[in-house]
Amino acid sequence: MLTFAILLVSLALEAQAAPLNPAEAYSAAVAGVADRVAPAVVAIEVDGYHAMQTGGGLIFARGRSEGTGFFISSDGYILTNNHVVKMAERVIVRIPVPEKAGQHSVVAVLAEPVVARVVGVDEASDLAVLKVD
Repeated sequence: MLTFAILLVSLALEAQAAPLNPAEAYSAAVAGVADRVAPAVVAIEVDGYHAMQTGGGLIFARGRSEGTGFFISSDGYILTNNHVVKMAERVIVRIPVPEKAGQHSVVAVLAEPVVARVVGVDEASDLAVLKVD
């Protein structure tokens, strides 16, 4: 998260070189960050069980949930939130298409689904690590 903030500040400082108003500078900085990180961001689809609070208490139901994550290494490790993959039976990730990156959206253009597996979780920090081959 700190790296993302540093990148955002760096891009905002670059944008200040041009005579932009604050809103334009901020918009340019955010678009620049999206262009730079888009190739690392993945969409995650999870089939499994999900806890739901009802008036009668906590129940578990089968369903599908979605989330996002990002590559943390070139050999296929992805960081996401634990609550996204908790009680997952099947995890699918959609990886960005490199030649279509740079459209100011981090999950707009995605490739075919790839099966991932959960290789580690930390419930206290709500983090999970996935692996794709």
